[in-house]
Amino acid sequence: ARLEAGGWRDAGPGIQVRVMRACQVTGTWVALYKVAAGTYAAPHIHYGAAESYVISGKMEVRGGIQNGGMTVAAGDYSYEANGARHDATYFPEETLLYYTNFGPIVYLDDQGEVDFIMDFNMMRQLGQ
Repeated sequence: ARLEAGGWRDAGPGIQVRVMRACQVTGTWVALYKVAAGTYAAPHIHYGAAESYVISGKMEVRGGIQNGGMTVAAGDYSYEANGARHDATYFPEETLLYYTNFGPIVYLDDQGEVDFIMDFNMMRQLGQ
């Protein structure tokens, strides 16, 4: 997929996604994300492993390295295991990342209850 070719969709406040593949058979999806500086991705649980590569910018997972989590900067690869649960992911800088997910992600509200589930079907719809 060519970045300049368009196809970006709003996926939430400060988050745009360009879906490159969403597979019903495996539940896997591959996407590019553009995230505005200062954006938080809500707390969530991975029900499938996830791999990401930060092309530019930075994301702080589980509070960033200064709080025992991880800070993923431009040129870094990260992995989240199936079942990983963590608080909000913070993007202190405008960030572009390549992301592969191998199952649904359950996003939680402020009370820790299910807000929504991001799965292949949701991603397929965003990719249309």
